Amino acid sequence: MARKEELRSCGVRLRPALSLLALVSFTSGCALSRGVRPVGEKNVAIDASLGGPVADYMGGMKPFPLSTVGLTYGLTDKTNIHGGFHPSSLAMFGLVGLELGASHLVVEPDGAIPAVMVDGTIITLAGNLAEGPPDGGFRAFLETSVMASWAYGKREHLIYTGPEFITQPSPLMSIPGWTVGHRFNAGRWGIGAELGWLAPFWDNLPPVVEYAGIGGRGAVSINLGVSVKLGGEQ
Repeated sequence: MARKEELRSCGVRLRPALSLLALVSFTSGCALSRGVRPVGEKNVAIDASLGGPVADYMGGMKPFPLSTVGLTYGLTDKTNIHGGFHPSSLAMFGLVGLELGASHLVVEPDGAIPAVMVDGTIITLAGNLAEGPPDGGFRAFLETSVMASWAYGKREHLIYTGPEFITQPSPLMSIPGWTVGHRFNAGRWGIGAELGWLAPFWDNLPPVVEYAGIGGRGAVSINLGVSVKLGGEQ
């Protein structure tokens, strides 16, 4: 199939788990974690991120330049809804990548007890990875996460961490990961950085594209992002 041939041309071994990881990471991008803290009822935030799995390409180890542009709306003081578009998937593969999801605060922060927020996001991809048949395609994935976050300082900068899962509904398969991140808040602006480890239970030995894993497993990812809040207090 055209998708498999394109992934092979990128040097990706078509093990079921790693082919799913490659398809999602190369096409939909690796956005910063969406569910960290609520933005506040009726508030709107615009965000953009750049980065992805670290791999050996074009002369050295570096993150793939995968991009996401999105918008978050505060449905309540505890619940966000968000959507996004992946420009890199369109530019690099001719795929339209979209996402829609919701986050909800399930544990309020209290001293050393972190805020805990759960998120569910549907990622959809439409189009082709390569020329030739099939003439078109549609894939959908579910990304879920549980993020614990601690605020510090007058601006309430955030340190957060938690597990994430990318799930393919048919055939059913789920890829786990773990993320550690930091968000620097400056009024309405926020600057974020994340370090992730995708698919830690699968080896990444050749002939896959040479990912930077840990102990020969999975792929380390690096992502940077910026957000601006359009409503609420600074």
